[in-house]
Amino acid sequence: MSKRRLVEICYGKHDVNLLALAQEVSAARADVRVTHLREIGSSAYVIDRGAVPADCAMVLHPSAGGTTWRSAMTHMTTGRLLNRTALSYPDVGDKLWQQKQVAAAESRLAIETRRIAEVSAAEVDFPVIVKPARGTCGEGVRIVVDSAGLADQQGDQLVVQPYVRNHGDWRVVVIGGRAVSAIRRHARPGVVTNNIATGGFAYAERDGEILGRVFGVAEQVASILKFDYVGIDVIQDLDDGSLLFLEANEFPTFETSQILTGVNIASVLVGHLLDGDLFE
Repeated sequence: MSKRRLVEICYGKHDVNLLALAQEVSAARADVRVTHLREIGSSAYVIDRGAVPADCAMVLHPSAGGTTWRSAMTHMTTGRLLNRTALSYPDVGDKLWQQKQVAAAESRLAIETRRIAEVSAAEVDFPVIVKPARGTCGEGVRIVVDSAGLADQQGDQLVVQPYVRNHGDWRVVVIGGRAVSAIRRHARPGVVTNNIATGGFAYAERDGEILGRVFGVAEQVASILKFDYVGIDVIQDLDDGSLLFLEANEFPTFETSQILTGVNIASVLVGHLLDGDLFE
């Protein structure tokens, strides 16, 4: 009888995503071990874990886990570690770094992005978007319409982008190099971001032609940034119709996408962890 494989899920908060993943690991006839990120590296964790390494591992909600877990995670499994690149290089969460990588490889997909300290109001075509380089869930994103407003924005970690006129954006989940779902998000009236966390709403994108184009952009960006699991945000410029890379979430949650699209993302993700490149 073959040995049951062990999947380790390290989490920052207990939520539906964690429950769904644990259920799919069980359905795949593997064992699951869940560990809070604060425990990683502690003596209690080493004792509880014993000498049994996981066959594969992944991280949920890393912002809740402090600073020591990132390096520790790279030694937690003998097999696949989801988003090993993201764990090895902390800069992957920086929106400026992301845009620079995409611009260098495929400039037509990138949005010009600069640190606010490097921007002069005299050279800016207003309006512009100012946002935290490492922000999540649309927090801290604002539209600035003139030089006085730009002068009011302070912070070394803020970045500036040209405002892209849009009718919403797409959140695309990419696993193992293949886009598996897309939801279209729309902003609440009076709000600049399309994020659900800031009051936006969303629905599953069903138009096959649009899906093909959006999936293509997301898969290309995921490859450039070397993510094997990522949420890629794609936006369409209403002025010229082009699709642009907005930002990447290297540790995305999937609950909303799974509910709206009907795609069992937890199952696909666990399959990728256990069996590698599912789509080849």
